[in-house]
Amino acid sequence: MLITREKVGALVHHFSEPEYADASALIDGFAEDPEQTRRRTREVAERLFDVRAVGVERYGRLYENVLASKK
Repeated sequence: MLITREKVGALVHHFSEPEYADASALIDGFAEDPEQTRRRTREVAERLFDVRAVGVERYGRLYENVLASKK
């Protein structure tokens, strides 16, 4: 999952006390160095979702596939 793979957030899957404690500790770690957290999350967002760097190519492929399927 993107959130855990990229270390930009915390997820709780089983709603158990240990999982909440782990998620809380992770979030506390983010809060301890907000500048590093901001840099990391921005880098992930730009690398994965930037319209110019990523989106144009992905949308181009999508449109090519849609048009090819219409033939």
